[in-house]
Amino acid sequence: VQGIPAPANTPGARGWGCLTWVDTSGDLWLYGGLGYNSINGFCGYSDLWKYTISTNEWTWMRGTWNNIPNYGIMGVESSSNTPGHREEVSTSWTGHDNTLWLFGGSSNTGGALNDLWKYNVSDNNWTWMKGSTVPYSSGIYGAIGVADSTNCPGSRWCYSKWRDEDCNFWLFGGLGNDVNGTSGNLNDLWKYDVTTNNWIWMSGSDSCNKQGSYIDYCITNATNCPSSRYENRACWARDCDNFEFFGGTQGANEDKADVWNYSVSTNEWTWITGSSNNSAPDNYGTRTVSSINNSLGSRLGGLAWKDIFGNIWVYGGARNGYQYNDIWRYVADTTCPSIPHCSSNFPCSNYVSGIPQSPANNNSEIHIYPNPTSGIFTFKGNLRFMNYDLRITDVLGREVYRQEIINPNNQTIN
Repeated sequence: VQGIPAPANTPGARGWGCLTWVDTSGDLWLYGGLGYNSINGFCGYSDLWKYTISTNEWTWMRGTWNNIPNYGIMGVESSSNTPGHREEVSTSWTGHDNTLWLFGGSSNTGGALNDLWKYNVSDNNWTWMKGSTVPYSSGIYGAIGVADSTNCPGSRWCYSKWRDEDCNFWLFGGLGNDVNGTSGNLNDLWKYDVTTNNWIWMSGSDSCNKQGSYIDYCITNATNCPSSRYENRACWARDCDNFEFFGGTQGANEDKADVWNYSVSTNEWTWITGSSNNSAPDNYGTRTVSSINNSLGSRLGGLAWKDIFGNIWVYGGARNGYQYNDIWRYVADTTCPSIPHCSSNFPCSNYVSGIPQSPANNNSEIHIYPNPTSGIFTFKGNLRFMNYDLRITDVLGREVYRQEIINPNNQTIN
């Protein structure tokens, strides 16, 4: 029953770029994709589901399958509005006001779109916010770095996305349409200002199929730019509004293995790691053993997470037509590029809980000894915190010890 949670409810099997969100209460949401149902068989979904973690139950909220978009009036919420069937949508932006947002993707209206939608959790209604109702729409770029109410990214799917600490939304690349309406791989970076409802073209080219600029690892300057690509879904945010992504593809046998960082404060890109060559192989090394010689090869469509300690995890993806089920951990180098410790006093902060990444910047000193240890060690420091949680993990990131520290400046752990 729509709107009623129940243990027997289930969205059913689906894939092809379903939309997912985490709301401000920590519950999970799912929209669209391609899958099967008992009536139509293989079909495109346009249904919205909520999963409540505390009760382990799904709730069907809206929509069914094969619905076409019903736009209504731009900027006006209505119970009859719907984005319709969607697939290959990369966005999963959640607003600080617990609204859920989506941009573009593909629909059953004939191809890629560039429409922007907002879902209001409180009253279960959609609002068409920006963009065209027509598939394969050209991008309207305007002047780089300048907001304009007429600006809009071209239609596209399979791109990277982020949310900054001021709750604005960002996207990079994808497969879609450039300023001339030409379809191809994109390397443009866009910012959507939630407050003004305007798009801003921030970086990259307004034309498709660009090769980018690879100067050298860890070199940050205004000429750096990743090459055009799509299926670069593996993306994450670090402190101080630094956005990163891994891999993607430019087409058959042109899969990518590079990792890039974009700094909002400087509007500059940094090539961090990974090969600039297409179809780069993996170098696995020994399982669970970190090594500078290990390397994750080219992948498209992989998944990525950032854990509470700031480590990056990447799962699966494909290369040259082969699918992978391996999982990798990447320990970020805070000097490549240099990322200072930042305040978490923002409405949508990406700050990682725990000890600051740069304790020296906070007049803090931390000493742990002996190291290595047989099980007993002393944690000593001149810290500015009154109390906090100490968590110890093994090499796989699994929590093996947790304790509340009341006096942080001298503590023996057994």
